[in-house]
Amino acid sequence: MRLTVIIALLSLLTMPCINASNTTIEFRTGPFTGGADLGMPCDDINIVEPVQDELLSGDQFTSYTVGACGLLLMFRRYNSSLINTTEEFGTDSILSDLISLGVDKDTISLYPREINGMLGAVGKGHIINGDLCLAGFYVSQYSLCHISTTNETMMKSVLRTLDVTEKI
Repeated sequence: MRLTVIIALLSLLTMPCINASNTTIEFRTGPFTGGADLGMPCDDINIVEPVQDELLSGDQFTSYTVGACGLLLMFRRYNSSLINTTEEFGTDSILSDLISLGVDKDTISLYPREINGMLGAVGKGHIINGDLCLAGFYVSQYSLCHISTTNETMMKSVLRTLDVTEKI
């Protein structure tokens, strides 16, 4: 998973951004449909082909990635119900991801936060070129979503407006 996040983050940082008048994005990838207001103009949406993989336990999952002008939405859908959605998406997961991506540990801040109607977590910390913001939440008992960007204003807007549904 960490390697997937690192590869996706590198793609995010090199993704071109086209200025336009639309601040809202809409997407459909695999079983996920959604939209969000980025709070800034963006007409550049990239949907990556799904990637199938498995955990060491043998549990299989499919990763779906959506990129939009410096924002990355990464969905992971397991083939069986592995997620207990009655438990919160903890800040420990975000902390671990931030550290593995090279964020300065002394600059990390973490918060529980409602995202898409579910209790999720968000965090940020300083990297070489600025700050990195990460968030995560459970979409269903089968799926989770990670959100990343280096633009804090965009992250705040997305956290307020993200609306994702999953066809199960």
